[in-house]
Amino acid sequence: MSYLDLDDARKQHAALLEIIIHNAGGWSDRASLGRIVEICRAARSAIDDLECKELIGLITQYAADLFSEQAHRKWDRGSMSGADFLRLEIVRVLHSFNHRLAEIEATRRGGEQSDLGRKGPDSSAPKG
Repeated sequence: MSYLDLDDARKQHAALLEIIIHNAGGWSDRASLGRIVEICRAARSAIDDLECKELIGLITQYAADLFSEQAHRKWDRGSMSGADFLRLEIVRVLHSFNHRLAEIEATRRGGEQSDLGRKGPDSSAPKG
């Protein structure tokens, strides 16, 4: 069985990952930031789960700094630029988001299996 909300959330996940992979950040890139904000809004609407919404909120916050003129610099870590650090953080959060979607799907599938188990293979056959 397919879950439309999970499919939609995974589509948004893939779109976000694509942007982060192909855009280094570290400068004021309003187009990329606008696209990320739009996709994050769609992802939040796609799935009704508090943990997913919190993760998407983190992505929005990190992206605002990543695609800014200066804010990414506060994330500098030794020899790693703030932009690189933020990109890694966003990928990490996307991984957590994807993992949460898998948990939700497993829970739903488990519930379906429980329903089937209670009905049993011969539940419609007359007893007698």
